[in-house]
Amino acid sequence: MKIPTHLQKYVCDCIKDKKNGHQTMTLSSLTGNRLLEIWYYGKWEKVGKHEYLVDTDKAPVLIVAKDPLSNDVFEVFDGAKHGYNAMFVYEHTEEELAQRSLQKFENLPVKWFVTIGNGVDWEFEKEDWLDESGENVTLLDESVMSWENVTVNAFDYFALSYVDENNKQIEFADFELA
Repeated sequence: MKIPTHLQKYVCDCIKDKKNGHQTMTLSSLTGNRLLEIWYYGKWEKVGKHEYLVDTDKAPVLIVAKDPLSNDVFEVFDGAKHGYNAMFVYEHTEEELAQRSLQKFENLPVKWFVTIGNGVDWEFEKEDWLDESGENVTLLDESVMSWENVTVNAFDYFALSYVDENNKQIEFADFELA
């Protein structure tokens, strides 16, 4: 399975949905703890019966996980860095990103699940993005990434959900990224 490079050390129990190809993974700290705190930047928007974390008018969402036992902290999703839109579509200034202060999601440490989708036809896109060497791609921020890493990191769907005290899975964030 293709797991985005920033999450490779922090996920386990990967399951691929046979219908849509999305991968769902359990978040885990480096010590193996799966009961994590979530810290975030964004605003809440009601969609149907649920509230979802969305970008603000000033900056994109940032979601960070923290292991309360080991204090291990890692990025789960940064709308300015992760996914197709961040890599190829939308640019953000350092000033926009610097003002993103994190808030703790007011819930006990719980089990979190990330769902990643990558429906981009990379063979069709390949010629548009490869540099002269035929091995690398220059991203919107002018950094260079290998083609292999682009096909893993430029996912076009991201969702985050958790299991509540009633053992019900609740979606927290849901982003279409292309």
